[in-house]
Parts: sequence; C-alpha cells; structure tokens
Amino acid sequence: MTNLHEAIIVEEVMEIGETSPIIPTREVSVRHDQSSSDSEHETHNTRSSRRQSTFRKTLRLSSDQIKKLNLREGMNEMVFSVTTAYQGTTRCKCNVFRWRYDDKVVISDIDGTITKSDVLGHIFPLVGKDWAQSGVAQLFTKIKNNGYQLLYLSAR
Repeated sequence: MTNLHEAIIVEEVMEIGETSPIIPTREVSVRHDQSSSDSEHETHNTRSSRRQSTFRKTLRLSSDQIKKLNLREGMNEMVFSVTTAYQGTTRCKCNVFRWRYDDKVVISDIDGTITKSDVLGHIFPLVGKDWAQSGVAQLFTKIKNNGYQLLYLSAR
C-alpha cells in the first residue's frame, strides 16, 4: 500500500525577509488564493502574531521539504491541490517515485520517439490505431530486464 500525501507547495515570505517554508504534509489546511496566477501573491494575517505574511506558489521543494514527505522507496501516491476564490479547489493525483541514488535510469521522450510522429501520435490512438514505432516494447522490456528504471517524458 502506498502513502497518500496531500501537498500544497507554497513558501511563506516574512516581512523581515526570511523564507520559512510551509511543508507539505499528509493533512494540509488549504489556503485560498485571490487569483490562479502564479505571479500574483496572497497576503495572509496569522492569528498567532501580528506580522503579515505573503505566500507564493513554488514548483521546487527544498531537500528538507522532500525529506519531510517521508517517501518510501518505490511508488508513492500524492495529491496536489490548488484553491482559488473563483474556481474552488482542484486536486491532481500523481505518483512520485523514490529511487536509490545508485539506480540506473533511462529517460525516453514519447512524442516522435516511441510514436511514429508527434502529431499523429495524438490522433491515431483515439481511434484505436497503434502509432508506435515497431520494436519499442521489446526494446524497453530489455532495458528494464537489464536493471534500468524507465522515465518517460511527454509534452501531452
């Protein structure tokens, strides 16, 4: 069974210039943004003190924040949520894999590499037509059997 984490990735920037990260945990209180724009900020008054804090979204976690997620080796299920005043809360489930530092990894593009072409690779699978390069499944099976982890990239 995998860990289910709910994460909000924001940083709290205090008036005195320090950065104090809010760590994603299993139980997170959702903060409401005034906007869904990444470039706009929300001002939040805390009850515990009279200082004003500004929150901004970030796409990168620090090493300490990643450690506090308590990811297990292998697959970990995550839920990210974004809350805006206009659209409410949107949740996105994903899997985060924790590999060992010495794991061997092969990174492969999908669009135009596994599929015969990028554009038709979008359309043909919708109508049930296989548009993969011949021999790709066998190639990736051999890569996996040789002890490599596979990471796929896609613009889709």
